[in-house]
Amino acid sequence: MNRFLHGTWRVLKPLLEVVVALVVLAVLIVLPLLKGATPQVKNSLSGFAESPLANTGPLVGDLNAIPTEVACMKKYAADPANNMVNYPPVIGSPEHTDAIHSGVHPCATWTGDSNGPNQVLRYKSETNYPGGIVFVTFGGPYDAYLIAGSSGLEVYPPGAYVSKFNPSTGKEIWRQPLLNINVNGQWNPAPSMLVGKDGVYAAYGPHVYRLDPTSGAILAHEEVPMLDGPQTDANFDGLHITPDAQGHILIKTQNRVPGCRTYGNFALGACPGAPDANPKTTIAVLDPLSLAVVDEIKLSQAIVARTIVTTYKGKIYAYLSGTKTLMRVRWDPEARKLTEDTSWAPAYLLEGQGPGAAPAAVGKWIIANANANPSKTVPICAFAVSQDDPSDYSRLCPWGEKLPVRGASTSNTLASFCL
Repeated sequence: MNRFLHGTWRVLKPLLEVVVALVVLAVLIVLPLLKGATPQVKNSLSGFAESPLANTGPLVGDLNAIPTEVACMKKYAADPANNMVNYPPVIGSPEHTDAIHSGVHPCATWTGDSNGPNQVLRYKSETNYPGGIVFVTFGGPYDAYLIAGSSGLEVYPPGAYVSKFNPSTGKEIWRQPLLNINVNGQWNPAPSMLVGKDGVYAAYGPHVYRLDPTSGAILAHEEVPMLDGPQTDANFDGLHITPDAQGHILIKTQNRVPGCRTYGNFALGACPGAPDANPKTTIAVLDPLSLAVVDEIKLSQAIVARTIVTTYKGKIYAYLSGTKTLMRVRWDPEARKLTEDTSWAPAYLLEGQGPGAAPAAVGKWIIANANANPSKTVPICAFAVSQDDPSDYSRLCPWGEKLPVRGASTSNTLASFCL
């Protein structure tokens, strides 16, 4: 009898172990659900979304808001006063959406709760983008591009590239490598990109590219000659579409001190003698299709920050923050000529302040800041000057005119003024 029971147990034991394991697994799955361990969180997008601790899946946004936003943006961009002439009517980052970096998006939908708590969901991109993403631009709600591979903070071989991706999932659709910095030792600050009616434009070093939005193929490429300093120490920082009939591409350089081996954007202020020893800036206008140089000039100062472009009293102007004064450059599309307006050069910096970030345009006023190149003696100030009269200006220094202030020994701004 004992032998029979022992044999039966040897047969039943494995079966019982499987049954117990299944029961335990069922308890582990069902019990948290009964207790609400993965709660559904109310949001204003479309009903409910899972907890951010769970896999939230692709983030598609509020699909019901998109048609209204698109119609609104088309109307907004059609008004020349909004500085979006020749730009796609899209919502995006301020440095790539209009010609003056306004940061104003009256058509954007706020899907959160202004009076209560909000939850931000996140979803890991389905594609990894090595070397750091620098900028993301849009040609429409489902038409997204990024430029990566040269964050301005580190050396990433081989250098910058442009990718088109699905904005809901982050999955890459195509990738187009640009310049390989291992070949010629090109300085590697942050590149630039924008979307226009004739393609996706990218700039890296002294090179400018026009890409096919569908395939990423290079449709045009131009290495623009530098008018001061070596090609390998120059970088086109910022792209603009001019508000003229053809929609030319306006670009300007930032330049590293020749012979300096410091990489990234830090070179603009960290190289010996910078920024005063930086080569003078080259500003150029290119044909929007071939990228051939229509005109280019050497400015009287070195420009670190990006440009804004606006139309004032029928004339197209580019405004820049120089190492000494604010600067104005006129683009005449009929004469196809760039001219530095030396009659408009207000001294916007106090002694000891570093050059400012990109200025902003508000009506007749140009507003600038200081210390994009940090200062250890004078805090940042705001400076507003009339486009009509460079002697008509005001300065506001909220933190006074001497450091240290409230324990801070350095003053700097890391971005453009967006108003």
